[in-house]
Amino acid sequence: MQQAQADKLDHWNFYQARNIRQEVALSTLEQLKLARLGRAAPRPPRTTTPSPATRRSGRSSRKKDELKKQAEQDQKTYDGLNFHDDQFDLSDARSRWPSHCSR
Repeated sequence: MQQAQADKLDHWNFYQARNIRQEVALSTLEQLKLARLGRAAPRPPRTTTPSPATRRSGRSSRKKDELKKQAEQDQKTYDGLNFHDDQFDLSDARSRWPSHCSR
C-alpha cells in the first residue's frame, strides 16, 4: 500500500510539473506573438510548420494526460489494496481480542 501511495503521489506531482511546463510554454509563445506585432515592419512567417514552443506544448499535453491516467490508476490500486487491508485489520483485531472479554 505504501508503494501504491508513493506511486500515486509521484504521478500527480509529475502531472502538476507538466501542467506548469505547458503553461509556461504557452505564455512564452503568446509573448513572442505580441512582440512580433510590436515590430515596425511585420514580415510574413517563414514557414507553415509549427514552432518548437507549439510542438513542445502538444507533447507536454499528451504526457500530462498519460500521467493523469496513471495517477488515477494508482489511486484505484491503492483503494483496492486498502479494502483488503481493512479486512485484514478486522480479522487481526478479532484474533487479538482477549479471551476474558468474550463473556
